Amino acid sequence: MRFLSFLLIIGSSCLIACNSKQVTEDPFEHISDVKAKNLLKQALKGSGGLDNWISLDKLTFQKQYRLYLESGEVETSADQRHSYSLQGERKGTISWKDGSEDHRINFSKDKMEKLLAGQRDTSWSETRIENTVLSSVFVMMIPYNLLDPTASLSYAGEEMFNGKLVEVLQVEYDPDQHENHTTPDIWWLLFSKDNYALLGYKVKHKDHISLVENLQNKKIQGILLPEGRKSWRVDEQGNKLYLRADYSYSYIE
Repeated sequence: MRFLSFLLIIGSSCLIACNSKQVTEDPFEHISDVKAKNLLKQALKGSGGLDNWISLDKLTFQKQYRLYLESGEVETSADQRHSYSLQGERKGTISWKDGSEDHRINFSKDKMEKLLAGQRDTSWSETRIENTVLSSVFVMMIPYNLLDPTASLSYAGEEMFNGKLVEVLQVEYDPDQHENHTTPDIWWLLFSKDNYALLGYKVKHKDHISLVENLQNKKIQGILLPEGRKSWRVDEQGNKLYLRADYSYSYIE
């Protein structure tokens, strides 16, 4: 997902690279798999509804995370503040402390920069800044970002997940076909059969497979957002190998 496309994703007035007219008429028109289309419609309702998402003007939260090595040792950790403007000029900031040093990322449609103690941090490349923003925000936008017309959606049936029956939506991204896709990832999104809340997802990357569990959620202005997540490295059969990361979120309404 390239940076400009990301700004379209978080922009409520221009949702998922669709103009407002398309969103008003039929944002599901591009989905040919009928079961996938119906599941996405249910998932949007279960997550708060498209109208509530479009009306959201700002999202601000604290994010705490720890990344682990296979040995269980903490690789890195941070306590970050995220703030995103979703209406008008779409922009945002991510800020955190590392010891006594202040770090900040500013981004907008026309500019990205990483600051250290208020000065431009030239040790961070534009790609690293972009990847940091995308990895932090993309999962927060599920399932609304699945309206991206360049994503390939298909229905993958039902299965049990942590003792609950879920319906599975498969999503594929192909950089050979779409320039706004950076890697050929495959996602399997797991929606509760009871209320169609997102319980977790599995992602097949080029060199590994991740399984993410949503531990608890909170409603912010009618939108269901995660409060806690765990990410596991798994094998091809879905067996857990080790805990890769845990995340907690607190929201500022």
